[in-house]
Amino acid sequence: MFSWRGKPLAWGGDLVDAQERVLRECAQLYSKQHKVPTLGLSRIGRILGPRMVPPRKKIIVMVIGNRSAGKSAFINWYMADNIQKTGVSLETQGITFLTSGRKRATFRGNTSVQVFPHFKPLLEIRAMSHYITAEISISKEKKFQLLTLIDTPGLVDGEGVYPFDLNEVLIWLGEQADLILIFFDPVGKANCKRLLDIVLKLKDTRGDNLHFYLSNANLLTNSNESKNVILNIIQEMNLYPGLGGYASNIQAFYIPNPKKSNRYVNQIDKLCATIDEKVDQTVENALKQLEKDCDQIIELITKQFKQSKQNSISNLKIHLKCYLLKIFGFLLPVLFVLSVLLNLLSRNFLLKIFNEKSLNVLLTFSSFLLATWDWIPIENQFYTLLMFLGMCYLSIRVPQRYMRLKPTLSKKSKRKMTLWLQFVKNVAKPKQIQLRKAYSALKASNSENK
Repeated sequence: MFSWRGKPLAWGGDLVDAQERVLRECAQLYSKQHKVPTLGLSRIGRILGPRMVPPRKKIIVMVIGNRSAGKSAFINWYMADNIQKTGVSLETQGITFLTSGRKRATFRGNTSVQVFPHFKPLLEIRAMSHYITAEISISKEKKFQLLTLIDTPGLVDGEGVYPFDLNEVLIWLGEQADLILIFFDPVGKANCKRLLDIVLKLKDTRGDNLHFYLSNANLLTNSNESKNVILNIIQEMNLYPGLGGYASNIQAFYIPNPKKSNRYVNQIDKLCATIDEKVDQTVENALKQLEKDCDQIIELITKQFKQSKQNSISNLKIHLKCYLLKIFGFLLPVLFVLSVLLNLLSRNFLLKIFNEKSLNVLLTFSSFLLATWDWIPIENQFYTLLMFLGMCYLSIRVPQRYMRLKPTLSKKSKRKMTLWLQFVKNVAKPKQIQLRKAYSALKASNSENK
Protein backbone atom coordinates (compact mmCIF):
# COMPACT_ATOMS: atom_id res chain seq x y z
CA MET A 1 0.00 0.00 0.00
CA PHE A 2 1.36 3.37 -1.01
CA SER A 3 0.79 6.45 1.07
CA TRP A 4 2.27 9.91 1.11
CA ARG A 5 2.33 11.71 4.42
CA GLY A 6 4.11 14.86 3.43
CA LYS A 7 4.38 17.63 5.96
CA PRO A 8 2.61 20.88 5.11
CA LEU A 9 4.90 22.75 2.73
CA ALA A 10 6.55 25.67 4.47
CA TRP A 11 7.94 27.79 1.65
CA GLY A 12 9.66 31.07 2.16
CA GLY A 13 8.56 34.26 0.49
CA ASP A 14 10.60 33.63 -2.68
CA LEU A 15 8.10 32.93 -5.43
CA VAL A 16 10.82 31.89 -7.90
CA ASP A 17 12.09 29.14 -5.58
CA ALA A 18 8.51 27.97 -5.10
CA GLN A 19 7.91 27.85 -8.86
CA GLU A 20 11.13 25.91 -9.36
CA ARG A 21 10.08 23.40 -6.72
CA VAL A 22 6.62 22.95 -8.25
CA LEU A 23 8.06 22.20 -11.69
CA ARG A 24 10.71 19.89 -10.25
CA GLU A 25 8.34 17.87 -8.07
CA CYS A 26 5.69 17.63 -10.80
CA ALA A 27 8.33 16.28 -13.19
CA GLN A 28 9.50 13.75 -10.59
CA LEU A 29 6.02 12.21 -10.38
CA TYR A 30 6.18 11.46 -14.12
CA SER A 31 9.61 9.81 -13.97
CA LYS A 32 10.53 6.39 -12.59
CA GLN A 33 10.22 6.18 -8.83
CA HIS A 34 13.46 5.06 -7.19
CA LYS A 35 11.70 2.57 -4.90
CA VAL A 36 9.40 1.03 -7.50
CA PRO A 37 10.77 1.48 -11.07
CA THR A 38 7.48 0.39 -12.67
CA LEU A 39 5.78 3.50 -11.32
CA GLY A 40 5.78 7.02 -12.76
CA LEU A 41 2.88 8.70 -14.56
CA SER A 42 4.63 8.68 -17.96
CA ARG A 43 5.25 4.91 -17.80
CA ILE A 44 1.74 4.17 -16.54
CA GLY A 45 0.18 6.35 -19.24
CA ARG A 46 2.30 4.74 -21.95
CA ILE A 47 1.02 1.26 -20.94
CA LEU A 48 -2.60 2.33 -20.51
CA GLY A 49 -2.70 4.22 -23.78
CA PRO A 50 -2.55 8.04 -23.49
CA ARG A 51 0.84 9.73 -23.83
CA MET A 52 1.64 11.70 -20.70
CA VAL A 53 4.49 14.16 -21.18
CA PRO A 54 6.24 15.35 -18.00
CA PRO A 55 6.47 19.12 -17.59
CA ARG A 56 9.84 20.64 -18.29
CA LYS A 57 11.74 21.70 -15.21
CA LYS A 58 12.74 24.88 -17.03
CA ILE A 59 11.04 27.18 -19.53
CA ILE A 60 12.79 27.50 -22.90
CA VAL A 61 13.13 31.08 -24.13
CA MET A 62 14.68 31.59 -27.57
CA VAL A 63 15.97 34.98 -28.67
CA ILE A 64 16.27 35.58 -32.41
CA GLY A 65 16.82 38.76 -34.37
CA ASN A 66 18.81 40.80 -36.84
CA ARG A 67 22.53 41.25 -36.73
CA SER A 68 23.58 43.46 -33.79
CA ALA A 69 20.03 43.49 -32.42
CA GLY A 70 21.33 43.16 -28.86
CA LYS A 71 20.31 39.55 -28.25
CA SER A 72 23.46 38.60 -26.35
CA ALA A 73 23.49 41.93 -24.52
CA PHE A 74 19.94 41.37 -23.32
CA ILE A 75 20.76 37.85 -22.13
CA ASN A 76 23.82 39.10 -20.22
CA TRP A 77 21.72 41.86 -18.63
CA TYR A 78 18.85 39.52 -17.74
CA MET A 79 21.03 37.03 -15.90
CA ALA A 80 23.47 39.70 -14.63
CA ASP A 81 26.41 37.70 -15.92
CA ASN A 82 28.54 38.75 -18.90
CA ILE A 83 28.91 35.32 -20.45
CA GLN A 84 27.98 36.11 -24.03
CA LYS A 85 30.22 38.22 -26.26
CA THR A 86 28.62 41.37 -27.57
CA GLY A 87 29.45 43.82 -30.31
CA VAL A 88 28.53 45.10 -33.71
CA SER A 89 30.00 42.12 -35.57
CA LEU A 90 28.58 38.63 -35.82
CA GLU A 91 29.96 37.51 -32.47
CA THR A 92 27.47 34.67 -31.93
CA GLN A 93 28.41 32.15 -34.60
CA GLY A 94 26.52 29.15 -33.19
CA ILE A 95 23.72 28.22 -30.82
CA THR A 96 24.26 28.82 -27.12
CA PHE A 97 22.10 27.39 -24.36
CA LEU A 98 22.29 29.21 -21.04
CA THR A 99 20.83 28.02 -17.77
CA SER A 100 21.34 28.24 -14.03
CA GLY A 101 23.33 25.70 -12.03
CA ARG A 102 25.36 25.22 -8.88
CA LYS A 103 28.73 25.68 -10.60
CA ARG A 104 29.92 27.84 -13.47
CA ALA A 105 30.73 25.62 -16.45
CA THR A 106 31.01 25.65 -20.23
CA PHE A 107 30.36 22.68 -22.53
CA ARG A 108 30.87 22.51 -26.26
CA GLY A 109 29.86 20.17 -29.06
CA ASN A 110 28.35 16.79 -28.22
CA THR A 111 28.91 17.34 -24.51
CA SER A 112 26.45 20.23 -24.61
CA VAL A 113 23.67 17.89 -25.64
CA GLN A 114 24.36 15.72 -22.59
CA VAL A 115 23.49 18.74 -20.45
CA PHE A 116 20.35 19.38 -22.54
CA PRO A 117 19.32 15.92 -23.83
CA HIS A 118 16.04 17.22 -25.32
CA PHE A 119 18.13 19.13 -27.88
CA LYS A 120 19.91 16.00 -29.12
CA PRO A 121 18.11 16.00 -32.53
CA LEU A 122 20.16 19.10 -33.40
CA LEU A 123 23.18 16.85 -33.90
CA GLU A 124 21.47 15.31 -36.93
CA ILE A 125 21.88 18.61 -38.79
CA ARG A 126 25.11 18.67 -40.79
CA ALA A 127 28.07 20.42 -39.07
CA MET A 128 25.85 21.44 -36.15
CA SER A 129 27.84 19.58 -33.49
CA HIS A 130 30.73 22.06 -33.84
CA TYR A 131 28.50 25.06 -33.18
CA ILE A 132 26.63 24.17 -30.00
CA THR A 133 27.64 25.60 -26.63
CA ALA A 134 26.09 25.16 -23.19
CA GLU A 135 26.79 27.77 -20.52
CA ILE A 136 25.97 27.08 -16.88
CA SER A 137 25.80 30.21 -14.72
CA ILE A 138 25.38 30.46 -10.96
CA SER A 139 23.19 33.53 -11.43
CA LYS A 140 19.76 33.58 -9.80
CA GLU A 141 18.86 37.00 -11.13
CA LYS A 142 15.19 37.63 -11.90
CA LYS A 143 13.72 34.27 -12.98
CA PHE A 144 16.82 32.97 -14.72
CA GLN A 145 16.97 29.85 -12.54
CA LEU A 146 13.68 28.77 -14.13
CA LEU A 147 14.83 29.39 -17.70
CA THR A 148 16.90 27.92 -20.47
CA LEU A 149 17.84 30.86 -22.67
CA ILE A 150 18.85 30.23 -26.28
CA ASP A 151 21.13 32.77 -27.94
CA THR A 152 21.21 32.59 -31.74
CA PRO A 153 23.34 34.08 -34.53
CA GLY A 154 22.23 37.41 -35.93
CA LEU A 155 20.31 37.22 -39.21
CA VAL A 156 21.20 39.34 -42.20
CA ASP A 157 19.33 39.79 -45.45
CA GLY A 158 21.05 38.76 -48.65
CA GLU A 159 24.11 36.52 -48.87
CA GLY A 160 24.66 35.74 -45.23
CA VAL A 161 26.68 32.50 -45.11
CA TYR A 162 26.51 30.26 -42.05
CA PRO A 163 28.41 27.01 -41.39
CA PHE A 164 25.12 25.12 -40.96
CA ASP A 165 21.52 25.40 -42.12
CA LEU A 166 20.55 28.24 -39.79
CA ASN A 167 16.94 28.46 -40.95
CA GLU A 168 16.37 24.76 -40.24
CA VAL A 169 18.01 25.07 -36.83
CA LEU A 170 16.01 28.13 -35.79
CA ILE A 171 12.70 26.64 -36.94
CA TRP A 172 13.39 23.40 -35.05
CA LEU A 173 14.39 25.30 -31.89
CA GLY A 174 11.32 27.50 -32.24
CA GLU A 175 9.15 24.39 -32.21
CA GLN A 176 10.69 23.43 -28.85
CA ALA A 177 10.61 26.89 -27.28
CA ASP A 178 7.97 28.04 -24.81
CA LEU A 179 8.64 31.67 -25.65
CA ILE A 180 10.23 33.28 -28.73
CA LEU A 181 11.56 36.83 -28.41
CA ILE A 182 12.12 38.53 -31.79
CA PHE A 183 14.48 41.51 -31.76
CA PHE A 184 14.64 44.01 -34.62
CA ASP A 185 17.78 46.09 -35.12
CA PRO A 186 16.89 49.79 -35.38
CA VAL A 187 20.06 50.66 -37.31
CA GLY A 188 19.76 50.53 -41.12
CA LYS A 189 15.93 50.67 -41.02
CA ALA A 190 15.76 47.22 -39.53
CA ASN A 191 16.33 44.92 -42.51
CA CYS A 192 14.26 41.91 -41.54
CA LYS A 193 13.23 39.83 -44.56
CA ARG A 194 15.16 36.69 -43.58
CA LEU A 195 14.03 37.02 -39.99
CA LEU A 196 10.37 37.33 -40.99
CA ASP A 197 10.66 34.34 -43.34
CA ILE A 198 11.59 32.20 -40.31
CA VAL A 199 8.93 33.77 -38.09
CA LEU A 200 6.28 33.08 -40.74
CA LYS A 201 7.10 29.35 -40.65
CA LEU A 202 6.78 29.35 -36.86
CA LYS A 203 3.52 31.29 -36.78
CA ASP A 204 1.14 28.38 -37.42
CA THR A 205 2.40 26.21 -34.55
CA ARG A 206 3.94 28.74 -32.15
CA GLY A 207 1.88 31.85 -32.89
CA ASP A 208 0.94 32.46 -29.24
CA ASN A 209 4.59 32.37 -28.20
CA LEU A 210 5.86 35.03 -30.60
CA HIS A 211 6.72 38.46 -29.17
CA PHE A 212 8.25 41.32 -31.20
CA TYR A 213 10.58 44.05 -29.92
CA LEU A 214 12.57 46.95 -31.27
CA SER A 215 15.87 46.65 -29.40
CA ASN A 216 18.58 49.23 -28.76
CA ALA A 217 15.97 51.99 -28.94
CA ASN A 218 18.39 54.38 -27.22
CA LEU A 219 20.50 54.47 -30.43
CA LEU A 220 17.77 56.42 -32.18
CA THR A 221 18.18 60.18 -32.11
CA ASN A 222 14.56 61.07 -31.38
CA SER A 223 11.06 59.68 -30.99
CA ASN A 224 10.20 60.42 -34.63
CA GLU A 225 13.03 58.20 -35.82
CA SER A 226 11.78 55.46 -33.50
CA LYS A 227 8.30 55.75 -35.01
CA ASN A 228 9.73 55.62 -38.52
CA VAL A 229 11.69 52.44 -37.78
CA ILE A 230 8.64 50.77 -36.25
CA LEU A 231 6.52 51.81 -39.24
CA ASN A 232 9.14 50.30 -41.53
CA ILE A 233 8.96 47.04 -39.60
CA ILE A 234 5.15 47.11 -39.69
CA GLN A 235 5.21 47.59 -43.46
CA GLU A 236 7.53 44.61 -43.81
CA MET A 237 5.34 42.46 -41.53
CA ASN A 238 2.17 43.36 -43.43
CA LEU A 239 3.71 41.77 -46.52
CA TYR A 240 3.56 38.39 -44.75
CA PRO A 241 0.12 36.81 -44.32
CA GLY A 242 -0.79 36.53 -40.68
CA LEU A 243 2.05 38.63 -39.26
CA GLY A 244 0.26 41.96 -39.54
CA GLY A 245 -1.70 41.23 -36.37
CA TYR A 246 1.51 41.28 -34.32
CA ALA A 247 2.62 44.67 -35.66
CA SER A 248 0.63 46.75 -33.16
CA ASN A 249 2.31 44.99 -30.25
CA ILE A 250 5.92 45.87 -31.08
CA GLN A 251 7.61 47.35 -28.01
CA ALA A 252 10.83 49.37 -27.91
CA PHE A 253 13.46 48.79 -25.24
CA TYR A 254 17.15 49.20 -24.50
CA ILE A 255 19.56 47.90 -21.90
CA PRO A 256 19.49 50.41 -19.03
CA ASN A 257 22.78 52.01 -18.04
CA PRO A 258 22.76 53.48 -14.52
CA LYS A 259 25.62 55.80 -15.50
CA LYS A 260 23.64 57.34 -18.31
CA SER A 261 20.24 58.95 -18.38
CA ASN A 262 17.95 58.52 -21.36
CA ARG A 263 14.83 60.44 -22.16
CA TYR A 264 13.24 57.66 -24.18
CA VAL A 265 10.62 55.37 -22.70
CA ASN A 266 12.15 51.97 -21.96
CA GLN A 267 9.76 48.97 -22.15
CA ILE A 268 12.29 46.41 -20.98
CA ASP A 269 10.21 45.90 -17.83
CA LYS A 270 7.32 44.77 -20.04
CA LEU A 271 9.66 42.33 -21.77
CA CYS A 272 10.64 40.88 -18.39
CA ALA A 273 6.96 40.79 -17.42
CA THR A 274 6.26 38.72 -20.54
CA ILE A 275 8.84 36.18 -19.37
CA ASP A 276 7.36 36.24 -15.86
CA GLU A 277 3.87 35.63 -17.24
CA LYS A 278 5.13 32.65 -19.26
CA VAL A 279 6.75 31.20 -16.14
CA ASP A 280 3.54 31.67 -14.13
CA GLN A 281 1.50 30.14 -16.94
CA THR A 282 3.85 27.15 -17.23
CA VAL A 283 3.68 26.46 -13.49
CA GLU A 284 -0.12 26.68 -13.52
CA ASN A 285 -0.30 24.43 -16.57
CA ALA A 286 2.01 21.89 -14.91
CA LEU A 287 -0.30 21.66 -11.88
CA LYS A 288 -3.42 21.46 -14.06
CA GLN A 289 -1.87 18.81 -16.30
CA LEU A 290 -0.76 16.77 -13.30
CA GLU A 291 -4.31 16.85 -11.91
CA LYS A 292 -5.76 15.94 -15.32
CA ASP A 293 -3.33 13.05 -15.83
CA CYS A 294 -4.00 11.66 -12.33
CA ASP A 295 -7.76 11.77 -12.92
CA GLN A 296 -7.35 10.17 -16.35
CA ILE A 297 -5.28 7.29 -14.97
CA ILE A 298 -7.78 6.68 -12.16
CA GLU A 299 -10.63 6.72 -14.69
CA LEU A 300 -8.85 4.36 -17.11
CA ILE A 301 -7.90 1.81 -14.45
CA THR A 302 -11.35 1.91 -12.84
CA LYS A 303 -12.91 1.47 -16.27
CA GLN A 304 -10.67 -1.50 -17.06
CA PHE A 305 -11.51 -3.16 -13.74
CA LYS A 306 -15.22 -2.67 -14.40
CA GLN A 307 -14.96 -3.92 -17.99
CA SER A 308 -12.95 -6.94 -16.89
CA LYS A 309 -15.60 -7.83 -14.32
CA GLN A 310 -18.38 -7.53 -16.90
CA ASN A 311 -16.39 -9.67 -19.35
CA SER A 312 -15.82 -12.30 -16.65
CA ILE A 313 -19.58 -12.58 -16.07
CA SER A 314 -20.18 -12.77 -19.83
CA ASN A 315 -17.50 -15.46 -20.20
CA LEU A 316 -19.07 -17.45 -17.33
CA LYS A 317 -22.38 -17.49 -19.19
CA ILE A 318 -20.63 -18.62 -22.37
CA HIS A 319 -18.87 -21.42 -20.49
CA LEU A 320 -22.18 -22.51 -18.94
CA LYS A 321 -23.84 -22.74 -22.37
CA CYS A 322 -20.90 -24.72 -23.71
CA TYR A 323 -21.02 -27.18 -20.82
CA LEU A 324 -24.77 -27.69 -21.29
CA LEU A 325 -24.26 -28.45 -24.97
CA LYS A 326 -21.45 -30.88 -24.14
CA ILE A 327 -23.63 -32.64 -21.57
CA PHE A 328 -26.39 -32.85 -24.17
CA GLY A 329 -23.93 -34.35 -26.68
CA PHE A 330 -22.71 -36.97 -24.21
CA LEU A 331 -26.01 -37.74 -22.53
CA LEU A 332 -28.18 -38.54 -25.56
CA PRO A 333 -25.99 -41.41 -26.89
CA VAL A 334 -25.66 -42.80 -23.37
CA LEU A 335 -29.43 -42.75 -22.87
CA PHE A 336 -29.98 -44.41 -26.23
CA VAL A 337 -27.50 -47.23 -25.46
CA LEU A 338 -28.99 -47.61 -21.97
CA SER A 339 -32.48 -47.96 -23.45
CA VAL A 340 -31.30 -50.76 -25.73
CA LEU A 341 -29.59 -52.58 -22.85
CA LEU A 342 -32.65 -52.29 -20.62
CA ASN A 343 -34.76 -54.01 -23.23
CA LEU A 344 -32.19 -56.76 -23.86
CA LEU A 345 -31.65 -57.68 -20.20
CA SER A 346 -34.18 -59.66 -18.14
CA ARG A 347 -36.30 -57.99 -15.48
CA ASN A 348 -34.97 -60.30 -12.74
CA PHE A 349 -31.41 -59.33 -13.55
CA LEU A 350 -32.27 -55.63 -13.58
CA LEU A 351 -33.97 -55.88 -10.20
CA LYS A 352 -30.66 -56.98 -8.73
CA ILE A 353 -29.22 -53.62 -9.84
CA PHE A 354 -32.17 -51.22 -9.40
CA ASN A 355 -35.10 -51.15 -7.03
CA GLU A 356 -38.61 -51.62 -8.33
CA LYS A 357 -39.54 -47.96 -8.52
CA SER A 358 -36.33 -46.85 -10.27
CA LEU A 359 -36.54 -49.71 -12.71
CA ASN A 360 -40.11 -48.84 -13.69
CA VAL A 361 -39.04 -45.23 -14.43
CA LEU A 362 -36.12 -46.38 -16.55
CA LEU A 363 -38.22 -48.90 -18.45
CA THR A 364 -40.88 -46.30 -19.16
CA PHE A 365 -38.25 -43.87 -20.53
CA SER A 366 -36.63 -46.69 -22.51
CA SER A 367 -39.94 -47.72 -24.00
CA PHE A 368 -40.59 -44.16 -25.09
CA LEU A 369 -37.19 -43.89 -26.86
CA LEU A 370 -37.62 -47.27 -28.57
CA ALA A 371 -41.15 -46.44 -29.65
CA THR A 372 -39.83 -43.23 -31.16
CA TRP A 373 -37.10 -45.17 -32.92
CA ASP A 374 -39.57 -47.77 -34.27
CA TRP A 375 -41.70 -44.93 -35.63
CA ILE A 376 -38.85 -44.09 -38.06
CA PRO A 377 -39.03 -46.16 -41.28
CA ILE A 378 -36.45 -48.93 -41.39
CA GLU A 379 -34.83 -47.61 -44.61
CA ASN A 380 -34.22 -44.24 -42.87
CA GLN A 381 -32.99 -45.51 -39.51
CA PHE A 382 -29.33 -45.74 -40.60
CA TYR A 383 -29.27 -42.16 -41.86
CA THR A 384 -31.16 -41.00 -38.77
CA LEU A 385 -28.53 -42.67 -36.58
CA LEU A 386 -25.74 -40.92 -38.49
CA MET A 387 -27.50 -37.56 -38.12
CA PHE A 388 -28.07 -38.22 -34.43
CA LEU A 389 -24.41 -39.09 -33.81
CA GLY A 390 -23.29 -36.11 -35.91
CA MET A 391 -25.48 -33.76 -33.89
CA CYS A 392 -24.03 -35.14 -30.67
CA TYR A 393 -20.48 -34.73 -32.00
CA LEU A 394 -21.16 -31.12 -33.02
CA SER A 395 -22.68 -30.39 -29.62
CA ILE A 396 -19.38 -31.41 -28.07
CA ARG A 397 -16.84 -29.95 -30.51
CA VAL A 398 -18.36 -26.76 -31.94
CA PRO A 399 -18.81 -24.77 -28.68
CA GLN A 400 -15.24 -25.52 -27.65
CA ARG A 401 -13.77 -24.38 -30.96
CA TYR A 402 -15.94 -21.38 -31.81
CA MET A 403 -16.89 -19.85 -28.48
CA ARG A 404 -15.80 -16.19 -28.32
CA LEU A 405 -14.49 -15.22 -24.91
CA LYS A 406 -14.01 -11.54 -24.06
CA PRO A 407 -10.61 -10.42 -22.73
CA THR A 408 -10.19 -10.14 -18.99
CA LEU A 409 -7.37 -8.96 -16.76
CA SER A 410 -5.02 -11.57 -15.40
CA LYS A 411 -4.22 -11.69 -11.70
CA LYS A 412 -0.77 -10.27 -12.45
CA SER A 413 -2.27 -7.36 -14.41
CA LYS A 414 -4.79 -6.68 -11.64
CA ARG A 415 -2.02 -6.56 -9.04
CA LYS A 416 0.02 -4.21 -11.22
CA MET A 417 -2.93 -1.90 -11.91
CA THR A 418 -3.88 -1.90 -8.25
CA LEU A 419 -0.32 -0.77 -7.50
CA TRP A 420 -0.63 2.03 -10.06
CA LEU A 421 -4.00 3.08 -8.67
CA GLN A 422 -2.59 3.25 -5.15
CA PHE A 423 0.38 5.30 -6.37
CA VAL A 424 -1.85 7.83 -8.13
CA LYS A 425 -4.48 8.06 -5.37
CA ASN A 426 -2.15 7.98 -2.38
CA VAL A 427 0.98 9.69 -3.71
CA ALA A 428 0.58 11.71 -6.92
CA LYS A 429 -2.87 13.17 -6.27
CA PRO A 430 -2.21 14.28 -2.66
CA LYS A 431 1.12 15.74 -3.78
CA GLN A 432 -0.59 17.78 -6.50
CA ILE A 433 -3.19 19.07 -4.05
CA GLN A 434 -0.54 20.11 -1.55
CA LEU A 435 1.61 21.80 -4.17
CA ARG A 436 -1.44 23.66 -5.45
CA LYS A 437 -2.44 24.89 -1.98
CA ALA A 438 1.06 25.96 -0.97
CA TYR A 439 1.78 27.69 -4.29
CA SER A 440 -1.57 29.51 -4.36
CA ALA A 441 -1.09 30.67 -0.77
CA LEU A 442 2.38 32.02 -1.57
CA LYS A 443 1.14 33.82 -4.68
CA ALA A 444 -1.70 35.41 -2.72
CA SER A 445 0.74 36.49 -0.01
CA ASN A 446 3.13 38.06 -2.53
CA SER A 447 0.23 39.86 -4.25
CA GLU A 448 -0.88 41.37 -0.95
CA ASN A 449 2.65 42.53 -0.17
CA LYS A 450 2.84 44.28 -3.53
